Amino acid sequence: MDFILSLCAIIVLSPVLIIVAVMVRVKLGSPVLFKQQRPGLNEKIFTMYKFRTMTDERDENGELLPDQVRLTKFGKFLRSTSLDELPELFNIIKGDMSVVGPRPQLIRDVVFMTPEQRLRHSVLPGLSGLAQINGRNCILWEEKFRFDLVYIEKITFLGDWKIIFRTIAKAFKREGISSEGMETAEDLGEYLLRKKIIDEDTYNAGMEKSRNININMSNHWKKYNHALIPTTPPHITPNTPQLSNIIKNRALLARWTSDFDCGYETAWWYCIKDDKFNLSSLNAKKRYEINRGLKHIEVLRINTNEYAIQLADISEIAYSLYPPKYRPQFNKEKAIEGFLKTNESNNLEYWGMFDRENGTIVGYSICRIMKHCVNLMTVKVSPYHLKTGANAALIFKLLEEYINSGLFKYIYDGERNIVHQTNYQNYLEKYFGFRKAYCKLHIQYNPVVALIVKMLYPFKKILKNFSSYKFIYNVSSVLDMEEIKRSFQ
Repeated sequence: MDFILSLCAIIVLSPVLIIVAVMVRVKLGSPVLFKQQRPGLNEKIFTMYKFRTMTDERDENGELLPDQVRLTKFGKFLRSTSLDELPELFNIIKGDMSVVGPRPQLIRDVVFMTPEQRLRHSVLPGLSGLAQINGRNCILWEEKFRFDLVYIEKITFLGDWKIIFRTIAKAFKREGISSEGMETAEDLGEYLLRKKIIDEDTYNAGMEKSRNININMSNHWKKYNHALIPTTPPHITPNTPQLSNIIKNRALLARWTSDFDCGYETAWWYCIKDDKFNLSSLNAKKRYEINRGLKHIEVLRINTNEYAIQLADISEIAYSLYPPKYRPQFNKEKAIEGFLKTNESNNLEYWGMFDRENGTIVGYSICRIMKHCVNLMTVKVSPYHLKTGANAALIFKLLEEYINSGLFKYIYDGERNIVHQTNYQNYLEKYFGFRKAYCKLHIQYNPVVALIVKMLYPFKKILKNFSSYKFIYNVSSVLDMEEIKRSFQ
């Protein structure tokens, strides 16, 4: 329906589109279209098109002047009539948007949204939506999100048509273009700061994060351990990385997966838990070990600022026990600095494991909140407290909080790990009912690395004999992944 409606609208409104384009060119110059990255379905970034309504006037330092200064009288007319939105019909043709759905907000708005509010991205963004016909920019942000969540819970064909007709009526009446006393819509972060819901430090941290997202997140990739990896959840297949991005980021390779939870056994998997955990269903031995952990350890959400030194101490001890061939370099001062900053990220949650007897923190976990799932990114426990059942207490708490509550569809520990040899996933499967969600592994190499892999692959078995050396071990691990990748071809 979206494609047909937008195509018909483009044909019918083509004279209007042409006239507005010419007027923009005459009054505002080139370019005619304003292009901006916005979060779409599953927060995948896309380029949204609109007619320009502002000039490019800048101050003496080359910085753009405020929006209200650059917004012209002609631009105000385009906004009040919603004519500036017409190019979004081409976004609908491309499949980036729908005719009806939550409006695509700015990327800098997303960083200030709560996990519940970000559920609005579980459907395609729309040219208009329930919030737009109930006040548009004249209603509070909380009301906008409420209308968005109501819409995604009760999407109906008839409801969409009602929104379409009411949108047309609103456009003719020119209602809800902006809040009283404001020429343009107020950003979410600015609103939260003005209402004193967040402080200035939190606002500045969020804006810095949004700037980094604008630069790095357009394709949902990040650099980690010399490789580009996707930041999307496992059930969402990312865009295939461009070779130029691998070279530009000085990465050795890009690695991603597809066909998540395909239903048949493969050589690559994620360790996930997607059903409720029932302690009473376990045998007596397993129940005893989990209850022992709950008796000795209390698991609580923490602010890492308060425990930065203790968390760094735990990390230092835990890493020191790694075998030398894959033991990471650890800088305690940088670790402390990192823990002091980590609470600036609004999609990470931190959990501390506390000894019930003396109240000391003996371990921690970092969870990344994603679309419909939670990534158990890091678990570090002081080796002196492993026998107290700290891991059992942690996982029990996380399952209660994230899965048994119904907030998320699944939690996952990560992918199959070639480099870091651990039995942790086996432990999760044995005691907590995690399972392997099989998928397909993809790797794209930097051209130089591709040549080296091709040359060394025939000698992979020989190289394993020298894997006690850290460099050889890492090379051997890449060749192991190459073997797995080839198994899918």
